[in-house]
Amino acid sequence: MKAGLTILLVSFISGIATLRGQDKAFVYWENLPGEQKNGVLSSSATLKDAIHYYNGKFKPSDDERTFRFLDSLTRSNNYMRGNETAFYFFVFNDIFMKSDGALAEVMGGYCLQVIVNAPGYVISYLADKENLRKLYAMRLGYEFYFKEKGTSDLKYSFKEFKTLLSSKLSRDKKYDRFLNLFYTEIQGAMQGMD
Repeated sequence: MKAGLTILLVSFISGIATLRGQDKAFVYWENLPGEQKNGVLSSSATLKDAIHYYNGKFKPSDDERTFRFLDSLTRSNNYMRGNETAFYFFVFNDIFMKSDGALAEVMGGYCLQVIVNAPGYVISYLADKENLRKLYAMRLGYEFYFKEKGTSDLKYSFKEFKTLLSSKLSRDKKYDRFLNLFYTEIQGAMQGMD
């Protein structure tokens, strides 16, 4: 009986520790060993345009092929696939940072979709990437501004976005600090549009 209680207690404590350290378990492309990257790149399940982009054989533009690719790249089921998730997130961020002109103008909506798909994953990554975080905030701020003016077909308003993230995240302190800063940056971008 005592041994059973000890095992139960250790299992319970381990479960709590796992939940608290969940963000440390996230896998990002930059941290994957070469053989795991090769596995993703050689998989028939991996989006071909993502592989072409990664290998420098596809240059996104403001055309139908790019929009179909971004739709596929940001599809929610692509953010539950382990190493493929890491690859798609890496490719998305690379495109996101390099986009300009008409392509940059539509990236805010895709950015929103990526965050909504895997908020903990994205936030844990952005927490250490100040320039990327600020770019996400700026592009989201522009989109939310136009949503409030009634000229954007963005799925969520800024208020709805915050509510959605609150419901998807555990509201652990590790997210609170980031979210407060991120929301302030988004609001700053929105106010800068007036």
